[in-house]
Amino acid sequence: MISSLKGILGAISENGVVIDINGVGFFVRMPRSSITSLGNIGNQVKIYTLMAIRDDEISLYGFISPQERELFEELTSVSGFGYRTALNALSAIEPNRLARAIARGDAETLRQIPGVGPKMANRLILELRDKLAVEKFSIDDSDENVLDALVALGYSPAEASRALANIPQNSTLSVEEKIKKALSYFAK
Repeated sequence: MISSLKGILGAISENGVVIDINGVGFFVRMPRSSITSLGNIGNQVKIYTLMAIRDDEISLYGFISPQERELFEELTSVSGFGYRTALNALSAIEPNRLARAIARGDAETLRQIPGVGPKMANRLILELRDKLAVEKFSIDDSDENVLDALVALGYSPAEASRALANIPQNSTLSVEEKIKKALSYFAK
């Protein structure tokens, strides 16, 4: 199993990246929000990976943190929730917010994921509510306020989650400062 890759960001596409390690390029499928946080081609990057082996394909899936990878594994353990839908979930909703929505039984938030209807949202809640260690995916109230403010300004929940994911999580920024940083993310 390949559990992580450290190398040069060689290429970026809509659904993944190529990590160049000593002249060998590994294509890694990633959530869009994670792709944007890697920076520019040529940057030194480290990603955490999960190798999926199927009858006709071997794929690598990449994540910014071990917690994001763990959430992906939990999502794909749900019957009918495949790799593509799990990537869509992590692209549409920031991982902390996604775990919190599952833990709280917030089916409305889960239905923002492309391809997830009411039945699948309820299945996710039923199967994962008790399995997720929510403290690993904690989201504080100020982040929730930032998400709400960005949605009120007209951004989609997915866009708001991506902007929030690009704000340093261990910072002591106020809600207003986080909103300014999120808006500067959109200005790029």
